[in-house]
Amino acid sequence: MTIHVDPPTITITVATGNAHKLAELKASLTQKVNDRFKNRLTFALESAHKLSEVDESGETFLDNAIIKAQSTPANEGSDWVLAEDTGLIVDALAGLEGLHPFPGVRSQRWLTPALRQKLLGVEPTEAIVQAHRNAAILKLMENIEHRAASFVTALVLYHPASGHIIQTEGRWPLTVVRSMAEAMGEGGFGYDPIVCPCQTPLARPVYQGLTVAQLPGGVKTLISHRALAFEKGLEKLEAFLAEKSIKDIGLPG
Repeated sequence: MTIHVDPPTITITVATGNAHKLAELKASLTQKVNDRFKNRLTFALESAHKLSEVDESGETFLDNAIIKAQSTPANEGSDWVLAEDTGLIVDALAGLEGLHPFPGVRSQRWLTPALRQKLLGVEPTEAIVQAHRNAAILKLMENIEHRAASFVTALVLYHPASGHIIQTEGRWPLTVVRSMAEAMGEGGFGYDPIVCPCQTPLARPVYQGLTVAQLPGGVKTLISHRALAFEKGLEKLEAFLAEKSIKDIGLPG
């Protein structure tokens, strides 16, 4: 008689209140785990129950990811805290507003009401939304031929019981579209409508010319910056688990 034993589960608390990011993380992590760990381990992702406002004062994406991970209490029964910091880097705009790279760690905070009014003519009293950031990037690049950009994700897996930190980075080469008329797609979020994937070993030619927001469902979670960061993170996690006993890392024996 064959006795089926369920593989041990590592429960990970995700330090984000962004539903889009959580869904993308779940999809990407599940795909990578299924490929790498087969039936040896399973993972469960949970949104943090206690998520407080964090001062993202780091100078790099990794700095901010570590701040988020160490500032977020793990949920009850959770072994790890996962945090990431992601942003857009536009090569030709490096140095603008004193940011190297641009907009980098300030991807959601670089556009001020005054600069928006100068670029887009929007009154300072109106709330800044992502569509304004997208339009402002394209306005700044109106006469620039060099359109290279990238999405960057710094990902951290933090094990509170031991203080162990696994850190990785994923970069996704992109090209910025030339006008709002080319900014298309209903999928994704953030800057996805104004950037297209470059040709890489992970991207098929059929996707060239599409914006990230136009990519078919599931494709982004396989070839994106987060997917690359996860893949590297799982490699390091596997090495860490190989060095520790199941009891050491808080898994059921």
